[in-house]
Order: sequence, then C-alpha cells, then structure tokens
Amino acid sequence: MLRKEIILENQPIDPDGKHEYQARLIIGDNKFKWTLVFFIKRSDGWGPTPGQWYVTTIIENTDGDILYIDAGQKWFVKNIKNIRSEILEKIGNDIEIELEIRAEQEIENRKQFLERKMIDDFEREP
Repeated sequence: MLRKEIILENQPIDPDGKHEYQARLIIGDNKFKWTLVFFIKRSDGWGPTPGQWYVTTIIENTDGDILYIDAGQKWFVKNIKNIRSEILEKIGNDIEIELEIRAEQEIENRKQFLERKMIDDFEREP
C-alpha cells in the first residue's frame, strides 16, 4: 500500500496550552485524496485524534483560524490559517488536480442523472 505522510511545519495550537499537536498530510492508494490528520502527543508517542478531513474540504470550506477535532466535546485547535497556507504551498498542484477530477465527476454524474430522467419521462408519456 502506497502511503505518504508530510509533517507540517505549522502546527495546530491547543488554546488551553495543555496538549501538543502535530498536523500531518496523509495520502494513501488513491493518489489525489490528501487527508489532514491531527496527532496528539501522548506518553507513548504520537497518536491520531478523532479529527481528520479531506484537504479539499479544508481549502474550500474553512476560512477561520480554528477547527474542531471533536465538535461534541468542543475540542478544537487554532492556527488553521497558517496550516492552510502551508498546505497550498506544499501540495497546491495536487489539490487543483483533485478539484478538477471532482468537478469532472460531478458533471458526468449530473449528465447521467439527466439522461436517466429524460428516458424515464419519455417512457411515462402516453
């Protein structure tokens, strides 16, 4: 299994200063699905937190400086603007390709939906 991790220089910040976090970009077999995963430092090393997001979601849908790791527990980190900027610097080309692929898939899905609808409408006509 192909897996690549990039540990970011800009790190998430615990607003209470109780925990140390690490932001990692991870990609697996699906070449254009980068994921942002936050790790927390534990006594036995680094472990993932519950929070992880597709990088395209972070780029497209967040503009603030906080991100919830676990919204139910109101567990969040700060410094997201700097993390987002670093992501764009490091893998911006991959993100553009991923967004293009997704846009093409959405167009194809919409086209197939409309074709099925036209056939269904035609078959229903008396």
